[in-house]
Amino acid sequence: ALVPFLLALRATSLSQSIALGFVWSLAMSYGVTSWLIGAVVRYFDQAWYVGVAMLAGTTLVGASIEYCAVALCHRAFVRRFAPVPVVILTAAAWAAAELCRTRIGFGNPWGLFGYAIVGDGTGTLWPSLVQIADVGGVYAVTFVLVAINAAIAEALAGATRRDFARGTGALVLGAVVAASGYGYGRARLFAVAAEGGASVPIAIVQANLD
Repeated sequence: ALVPFLLALRATSLSQSIALGFVWSLAMSYGVTSWLIGAVVRYFDQAWYVGVAMLAGTTLVGASIEYCAVALCHRAFVRRFAPVPVVILTAAAWAAAELCRTRIGFGNPWGLFGYAIVGDGTGTLWPSLVQIADVGGVYAVTFVLVAINAAIAEALAGATRRDFARGTGALVLGAVVAASGYGYGRARLFAVAAEGGASVPIAIVQANLD
């Protein structure tokens, strides 16, 4: 999901990087909060454009600054460092931005990238990859996912320049990060299963919705 965004940032000016970060934040916000527009129309009897303005305003306050900062960071990383450090630095910058989104200002934890693979708990891939959250919360999951995306982006960038060695190094690092996260998760799930005990189903009710 992030590969086109990261590739696009490689050939941008400072102002273009900020603009792309803002566009990304709007796309992310609409993806997880598109219901806000309809809610403003139905519950507050306002016009649709008021809902759009609410969505854009809350995005600007709660996410855009951080994602614009990530865009500027990635742009700087690809100009100053080799592909392997870029992978780690970009993943760290993205996780740090999401931590700032949650802990600074209004505190907006919606749409953090690590939530994308929570899924329905079935199968083995996603439950294994999210277990690293017991080390660093959802930000650790975000770090793994962004590192994979950054590795693919750097590999593709290397291929376009016919610099396959540098691109391959980034891709190997991404595979190592993914395998490490998955291996840790499998080990944690195995440890829980070995300890025994019955699963406990839970339910959460948000009371202010119909």
